[in-house]
Amino acid sequence: MKNHLLIAGTGRAGTTFLVQYLAECGLDTHLARNPHPGYDEDANAGLEDLLLDNPDAPYVVKSPWLYEYVERLLAAREIVVDAVIIPMRSIVEAATSRSINELRARYGNPTMPDDCKQWESWGTTAGGIVYSLNPLDQARLLALGFHELLHALVKRSIPVVLLDFPRFVDDPDYLCEALRPVLGNKVDRASALRAHERIAVPSKVRIGKELTSDDAMKCPPESGAMPPGIAFPSHAVLDRTALKRQLEKTVIHAEQLTLENAALERELEKARIHAEQLTSGKTALQRERDEATTRTAQLTLEKTELNQRLKESAICIAQMERRVVSLQASHSWRVTAPMRAVSGVMKNFWRVAFSSRP
Repeated sequence: MKNHLLIAGTGRAGTTFLVQYLAECGLDTHLARNPHPGYDEDANAGLEDLLLDNPDAPYVVKSPWLYEYVERLLAAREIVVDAVIIPMRSIVEAATSRSINELRARYGNPTMPDDCKQWESWGTTAGGIVYSLNPLDQARLLALGFHELLHALVKRSIPVVLLDFPRFVDDPDYLCEALRPVLGNKVDRASALRAHERIAVPSKVRIGKELTSDDAMKCPPESGAMPPGIAFPSHAVLDRTALKRQLEKTVIHAEQLTLENAALERELEKARIHAEQLTSGKTALQRERDEATTRTAQLTLEKTELNQRLKESAICIAQMERRVVSLQASHSWRVTAPMRAVSGVMKNFWRVAFSSRP
C-alpha cells in the first residue's frame, strides 16, 4: 500500500501554490518528480497528477478532478489517503477566474477570428457538447463537484483540512498551524515559515481586485436566479478583464523584447568596436611586418656587400703573403725581420676577419 496527501477542491483557490509550498518544505511532490513541470505562468496553474493507475505518483498529489474518481480511489486497497487539503474561495471568484482564463486564451490565439473570441459559448468536438463560459454555469459545476467530493470523504472518515484562500497565501502562521495536524513532524515550523516567505506572491491573487475595479462596477451583474448576496459578473466584464490580462501580457512581452533588443545592440556595438580594434591592430602589425621585411632586405644586402669586401680583403692578404714569402726567400734574416712582423700582423687580421663572418 502507498500513502498519499491529496489537494483538491474547486480549483483557482491556491492549489498550485500549495504544491509549490509543500515542495519547498521538502515533501515529495510533482515538482520533485518533474524537472520541467507543467506550469502555466499566465493562469498560475498546473503541477497536477492523476492518481489512478499511477503507482509512481508522488506523496503529495494535486488533482482538481478528484471529485470525478474519488469513490474508485477510496475503494482501491493499494492506496491509503492520509488526508485531503481543500482550499476554499468565493464561488464567484473561483468560477469567474476559470471563465476569464478561457477567454484570455482565446485572445492569445492568433488563428481564431476576432468575433469568435467574444462568444459566451463554445465547443471543440464535432457534433459534441456546447459548453458555457458563463461563470454562473461554471459555478454550478464546481459546487456540485465540491459537494460530491466532501460527501465521499466524510462517509469514509478521511481527514479533511479546509483552508481559506487567499488568507493562507498572505498569512504564513495560519497556513502552518492549519496543516500541522496532517504534516505532523514532517516539517518543522521554522522551515515552513521560510518556505512560505520564498514561495508566496500575494500579487498573483488577481480576480477579486479585478471584479471590484471601477470598470467592472460600471457593468451590471448577470441576471438569473441565484442566492441573495451572490452576484456574478456579466460577460462584458469577463471579456474586458480577459482582454486586459492579454494586453498586459503583450505589453510585458514587448518590454522584454525591447530589453533584449537593447542588450543585443550593446553586444553589437562591443563587437563593432572590437572589430575596429582588430582591424587597427592588424594594420599596425602589417606595418611592422613590412618594416621588418624592408629591414631584413637591407641587412641581407649589407651582409652580401660585407662578404664581398671580405673576399676582396682575403685576396689582397693572400697577395701580400706571397710577397712576404718572396722577400723572405731573397734577403737575410736581419733584412727581412721587419717584413716578418708585418706578415704576422696580417695573419692575425685574416683569422679575426674570417672568424667573424656569418
